[in-house]
Amino acid sequence: MEPKDQTTTRGIYGMGSLKPRTRADGSTVYRVQWWDDGKRRSKQFRHRDDALAFQGQRLTASAPRSPRGVTFGQAFESWFRGLAKAGDSTRDGYAAIYRHHLGSHFGDMRLDAITADEINRYLRARLDGEYVAIKGNRKRLSQRTLREHLWIMRSVYDMAIYVGEHTAPNPARAPRLSVSAVAGVKDMRKPRALDSTKKIKTFWGAVPSEHRAIIGTMLHAGLRWGETSALIWDDFHKIDADSSWLHIRRAVKHRGANVGEPKTLAGARNIPVAGELVQLLIEHKQKARDKSGDALIFPPDGSRGKYLRNYDIARTIMRPICLSPACVDAGIGHITPHMLRHTFAFIQINAGCPPSRLCRLMGHHSPSFTLARYGHFMADDPTPVAGLPTAPLAPPAPTWR
Repeated sequence: MEPKDQTTTRGIYGMGSLKPRTRADGSTVYRVQWWDDGKRRSKQFRHRDDALAFQGQRLTASAPRSPRGVTFGQAFESWFRGLAKAGDSTRDGYAAIYRHHLGSHFGDMRLDAITADEINRYLRARLDGEYVAIKGNRKRLSQRTLREHLWIMRSVYDMAIYVGEHTAPNPARAPRLSVSAVAGVKDMRKPRALDSTKKIKTFWGAVPSEHRAIIGTMLHAGLRWGETSALIWDDFHKIDADSSWLHIRRAVKHRGANVGEPKTLAGARNIPVAGELVQLLIEHKQKARDKSGDALIFPPDGSRGKYLRNYDIARTIMRPICLSPACVDAGIGHITPHMLRHTFAFIQINAGCPPSRLCRLMGHHSPSFTLARYGHFMADDPTPVAGLPTAPLAPPAPTWR
């Protein structure tokens, strides 16, 4: 267990964040960072108690103290000033959400006047598109976007309660108040995919030979782009000439900056592959510069960073395919790397794959989520997609080192 003085305290309103730093001589100092007039400032202390005392002074100076008459807009402004650890793009995103959505609805309302029912109506209106957005256009917001809205509201109220601006319970944390509860399973957005045999075969036929290995891995194994970019040759376990395993144990994070655990606990999985994909990976390895076990299967090849990014796959590999004459004539349109994962689910469902097994192949946490996500792909009379490999019932998974 870490000692108490090594813990990091997050910024609260304008008080800033506290983080220990180790100097070259081995001593520890404590740095307080905060935002002041749009500029990031910091101050270091030799003792943690001094840093905490300075944080308290910042809190007293930055936060309004009267619990009466404080509006959500004032509380948001104080909370926003305390985001010392957030990057510029993150702060810009939060500011845009408040400017276009939260501010227009809650900005002038007092904190004690906002109820859970009011937040519920706000979420429902934006899920249904019942509001006038920018330039007068109506736009239906996704559940993912609205979860950010709700998270901001919860954070603002948490900070207001901490400094005494709000004495009642947090309305944004009311029981049964969540975006999923408001939307319901039936309102889950249907994922876009190549949902016909003609589109899949047309797209696959337009993939050039130099990109068939990486496109085939996402299309025939259902991997996320981060899982594909993090594959190394030790993860490709060949059983025989026609079958093998892909061992998923890591994923690229943060736009290709580093590698971490897969998205979910179920994301660490073994995926059986067979047929054409095995041959494509074998041929790809023969052409690779580095064939060692810890070498990336799909290196960045001249792009910035150590790993292949989602942007690199979408723009340099998939965009030319989507703009090919065959794909344009078939009306395929814009295809993202994640849509290949949805297409894999479509192929498996039409091949008769049961939901429990598809859940394991996709790395989902439960079959119920898989059914809710891909249930619209299920037909009364499924028709396999001819000419494309499906995940076989492979032998037991090997013992990995």
